[in-house]
Amino acid sequence: MNSGRQRTLREKWRLVSINNKLIVYLTGAIAIATLFYSIFAGWQLYEIHVGSKDTHALAEAAKKQAEKAETISASLERAVKAMETSNLQAKESLEKTLSQSKRGLDATIAASRLEQRAWVGINNIRFQEAMQASKPIRVTASLINSGRTVARDMKVTIVVHPSVGPLDINEYMKHPEESINGPQKFGLKPSLANLFPSQTMELTGSSGIPDAEAIEAINRGVRLLYAFGYVVYKDVFGRPHTTRFCGVFMPEEKQFGACDAYSSAD
Repeated sequence: MNSGRQRTLREKWRLVSINNKLIVYLTGAIAIATLFYSIFAGWQLYEIHVGSKDTHALAEAAKKQAEKAETISASLERAVKAMETSNLQAKESLEKTLSQSKRGLDATIAASRLEQRAWVGINNIRFQEAMQASKPIRVTASLINSGRTVARDMKVTIVVHPSVGPLDINEYMKHPEESINGPQKFGLKPSLANLFPSQTMELTGSSGIPDAEAIEAINRGVRLLYAFGYVVYKDVFGRPHTTRFCGVFMPEEKQFGACDAYSSAD
């Protein structure tokens, strides 16, 4: 009899119900899916781990780049400030050099003009003729250009004035008595063109008509006789100049001497 023989695994499987077979199949499928999911999840975890390392490395690299950029920026800022300071110092040095050069050049030009310009002055003051009663007192001033170039556009004025005492010439020249009868009486010559180097020119002025007593007073020094005036001219550089002159008659020396004030030249 075959009732005592053991069934094979296949025979046993055939005897399993359909429901149980489905349960087995589904359980196997679930196991296989779980295995694949575990493998996939492990791979994902590996990628995340590796990615986190790369991200950290990138973050570290970015941090180093930022620190390096900050260092470079600070270095550039220091270099710019140093350049600005250097440029400012160079500018100040250049301006100082130019200023010194300009002052030196101006001084050289001024010295050259001073050396080459015209200088108009007075050689002497003398009587044109001996004093006589009832005749104007005529006095001549001799001008000379002692400079190296021509004196241009000259204008000259001379006044001859007897005074009972010392005369404030600066104040008197504002309203001289001799100008009452017009500029010719005043001794004014409006324009005498040019006076060349070493050239002389005589300028004559006259007083009012004195009597014998007035002339005697002048000769005794009781009254003072002044001869004064000015010369206005331009040098070859176009700069204006004025020479003022003043002489007072000295009876003992019988000639004119320099006044204490008024005479000047620029």
